[in-house]
Amino acid sequence: MDANDFTAQVPLYDLTVAEVPAGGGVIEMPVTGAEGSSGSGTYGYITAKVLPQNTSQLPSGIVAEALYAQVTPCIIKDDTTGVLSHPDLTWTVTVDGSEDQTTMTIDGSYNTNMLPNRNQTRGEQFVVFGQSMRRLLKAVKAGKGRGNLPLLATGIKYVSEIHAKVKSTAGFPGTGYTVVQNARIRIWGERYNQSQLNQLAGIYENNNSFTRTDMRRQIEGLPAVAGVQTGFLSQATWTSLSGGYGQSGAIVNRYLAFAQNLLATTENSPYALTNSQQAGGNKGQVALKNDLGYPFGATNGNAAQVKDAVILQEFGVATGIANIAFAGILIGGNPVPEGQGWPVDSLVNDLAYGITAETGLWYVLGKLPGDLVIAGENAAVFIQDNGTSGGIAANAATVAVGGVRVSL
Repeated sequence: MDANDFTAQVPLYDLTVAEVPAGGGVIEMPVTGAEGSSGSGTYGYITAKVLPQNTSQLPSGIVAEALYAQVTPCIIKDDTTGVLSHPDLTWTVTVDGSEDQTTMTIDGSYNTNMLPNRNQTRGEQFVVFGQSMRRLLKAVKAGKGRGNLPLLATGIKYVSEIHAKVKSTAGFPGTGYTVVQNARIRIWGERYNQSQLNQLAGIYENNNSFTRTDMRRQIEGLPAVAGVQTGFLSQATWTSLSGGYGQSGAIVNRYLAFAQNLLATTENSPYALTNSQQAGGNKGQVALKNDLGYPFGATNGNAAQVKDAVILQEFGVATGIANIAFAGILIGGNPVPEGQGWPVDSLVNDLAYGITAETGLWYVLGKLPGDLVIAGENAAVFIQDNGTSGGIAANAATVAVGGVRVSL
């Protein structure tokens, strides 16, 4: 037994970005300390330390499970006026050469940072990618059985490499500006060797099925989301487990996403944050890669044949949105929660996330009172104004969600 047997949530990756080209360049490893280029365009200046052994590659015989990330937004200063501003940032994570923007797109902008540093949040909280496989299976072994393990152990699993990409539409710092605070992402998790996986393997193989419903589905007689996560706990098949890429059987991943209304809302009408007409939206309502629509309608006309599902567990509405009154989910055109959704205004916003001007601290994405299962139906996240003429201005409202995404 070595020190790793007693260690959890070690640093896996740490990337600092000081410049992104104007017009929306994309920054990623493995360029370090100077300008470089690749097929996707020109990189900016980067300093990075990627752990362990100062490389994005894991040592031979080791696999890892990324459990959470902390993002530091960029701040720039106008060299003439001294006024501070905050460029937009979007982070995506690539593991073992694969990237899936449908399951995890992270807003790292200053006001709407989805993964703020823990010591800069109200209550020192953070959003996790999944629960530790080691801790879950040791609890099962000790007789503290946990069901639905594939829906819980959704930390990002990889056998070779993890790295992050940051994109900024505006770019930074720009002529006449200086970076005051660099953009940064730190990823934490656990590392395992084959011996440690072998000790846990049999436990997982007997607990790799899942079924999940919610009260709405029970009352309305809708089928549960159920399946089996194939793949065994070995280095060769680690990525086939929930939270990894290249999965077989039921595909289960942690889900994080956000969207902003590209158009002004229509007074007293829900605005679906999706371009999918099937899900209840329209073209041009959100950016293409920031779509909160779920066109999961009845498969081949059979509502009992579930193929794709999102289990929403977190829901956040950015603070400071003028004229907003409600937010929620449209399922088959009907607002959930029943009525008009959750009330959201300057006095009542139980869903608030992002920076709070009074304290300079962030709210993290809040947990929903219970899981909301969307499967076999068309749905979309929505916002609604308070009836004021002009509604909610274009690009004024940001909504972020989290949970688990499943394909059967």
